[in-house]
Amino acid sequence: MYQSDILAIEHVATAVTLDLSVGVSGFEQQVVRRADPVRVGQQLVHVASAENLILMKTLAGRPQDDQDISGIVQRQGNTIDWDYCVEVAGQLEEAVDVGLVKKILRLKVNLLM
Repeated sequence: MYQSDILAIEHVATAVTLDLSVGVSGFEQQVVRRADPVRVGQQLVHVASAENLILMKTLAGRPQDDQDISGIVQRQGNTIDWDYCVEVAGQLEEAVDVGLVKKILRLKVNLLM
């Protein structure tokens, strides 16, 4: 079964929450390698690509994750590399007991309609 080390952090003054993942698996290392640089104030912060966010949230499978995925797809539109998502989902299926490829393909069809 897939196991991840996640630390949930909340900035008290703004109530902004953040999930900090301790990347030890091959997938998590790939997430770091494909991270996109985003400027936050004066800092350049690397964040997971839209594709890897979709994969991580599909793995988590909570109702909030489904809403987040919908927002990611709305924001990113046709720039999402669905072939990458399907390929990595197939690789992850070997490590987890979840039908990720079917979930990703269903997301692609349902959210792009």
